[in-house]
Amino acid sequence: MTCQFMKDLTVNEHCPCPAMETYLKNQHAVLDHPLIQSFLEENSHRQLLAEYACHPSSEAKEALDRAFHSFLSSIRLLQYVSKTIRWEAVQFDKKQRRYTDKHVYHDGRNDYDESFLSHTAVKEGLSLETQVTEKEVHLEKKIENKELYEGLSFLTPRQIEVLQLLYDKGLTTKEAAAHLHITQQGVSKINRQALKKLKICLERTSYGHPV
Repeated sequence: MTCQFMKDLTVNEHCPCPAMETYLKNQHAVLDHPLIQSFLEENSHRQLLAEYACHPSSEAKEALDRAFHSFLSSIRLLQYVSKTIRWEAVQFDKKQRRYTDKHVYHDGRNDYDESFLSHTAVKEGLSLETQVTEKEVHLEKKIENKELYEGLSFLTPRQIEVLQLLYDKGLTTKEAAAHLHITQQGVSKINRQALKKLKICLERTSYGHPV
């Protein structure tokens, strides 16, 4: 079934002619695609679609296509941001493990039990919340990408917390929601807002590390 904001177009949100309703009926399969629905969440994009449906022309089609191509580029950059955060966090953890392994086995200190327990991935009897929070290194300290690091300064503490849970700790949206005591939709919204802010910072430069 066609998404609600597209149904709204049939009640003359942007288009006073019946052409929009006909267009929606003919293109309902395409318009139900999640990517297209996401594109049409933006009011300006809906306006472009309404203009093309009601007054078809090469100019209207080109304007709609340009907006969609820009949207796709934005989506790709958001994916790059999320992958870069994960990549940076993984690299930091690898360095920490190498450092820990070197000192645990070669410095002669009597702290083997503590080190083993501190670096065991799954600890019997500990809750998810305990495992997430104990000996936590803040995300900002794990990021070496200059633009990404600077971008983090524009995020709220809550946004950074969500990014850390999803990309550093590897929690699912459901697990992060349970940890934060909010809905999964809330986690997804905070994540999108944070990634969009970081995207703006990375758009000013060329891509950094490969992912």
